[in-house]
This record gives sequence, C-alpha cells and structure tokens, in this order.
Amino acid sequence: MPADFYTRWWSDFADPTANVISLRAADQDHFSTDTGKYIERDLLAGEFVAKNPAPQLVLQAALSLGQSSSPKVEDALIRLSRLHGDLRWMDAAVVSSASGREKDLLLALAKDPGKGESVMLNLAGIIAARGEAKEIGASIVALGVCKICRQATGSVATWARGHPAD
Repeated sequence: MPADFYTRWWSDFADPTANVISLRAADQDHFSTDTGKYIERDLLAGEFVAKNPAPQLVLQAALSLGQSSSPKVEDALIRLSRLHGDLRWMDAAVVSSASGREKDLLLALAKDPGKGESVMLNLAGIIAARGEAKEIGASIVALGVCKICRQATGSVATWARGHPAD
C-alpha cells in the first residue's frame, strides 16, 4: 500500500481508535519506515488533531511525540498543550514526551498558556524534582503568569530558598 494512501486513510478516518492504533504502530519503530515518516510529518504539523480532536487521539499524539527525534517536537507539544491542556491526563502525556525540554516548554507556555496551565504545573514539578536552582528560578518567574500554577510557586520558592545556587 503506498504511504500517501495510508497517510490519507489514517488522518481522515473517522474512528479515533483506528488513528490511535496507527500512531502507536508508527511510533513503535520511532517513525523509521516510509509510512511512519509520513505519519510523523502530520503528527508534528498537528493536522490530524485538527481533523479529529477526539481526546484519546490527542493524548496518544502527545505520547507519540516522545518517540520522535525531530526538532519540531517542542513546538508540537506546546501547540497540543495550549489547545488541549485541559484534557484529563494531558499534563502527564506532555511531560512524558518532554524529556530534557521541560524548562523550554514551561517558558514558552508562560508567554501564552492557552489551556496549558495544568501542563505548566506538572512541568514545574519535574523541574523542582531535579533540584537545579537556576532552572527552578526561571520556573518561578514563569509560574507567576499562570493562575493555577501560583499555588505551586510558593512551594517551589520555599524549596529553592533551602537549596541556594552553587
């Protein structure tokens, strides 16, 4: 089956369960097949979520992005966070794919959180757990713009005071 046919099929298919299965199959091999590369391209562009924003598909998209090595992953996670951050478990899905990008994601979402406040809170928790004072300081500033995140600012600031920068 030609890759473009397969891509059109999965991205236009009305059943989100079939799309979730397609994403899982493509990310299992880190998008290395021809078909996987087409799916990764659409995943990074966010096209399929615009066509079918079913919650299970949006969550799987966030999880699958963690399997991509593209430099566009960060932008895709930010977009998903802003548009769908209020979905149950979305914060965990984004954080699981954010490995090493938590601070950059948090700072980008601080400029325009959209619906991503719960994602910001979870990202801040990961940053605090790492215990790097400079990263925590930048996080405290970023959290100030987020209503739901202000509750975390106090605990992160308290932790930072007890762990001064080197």
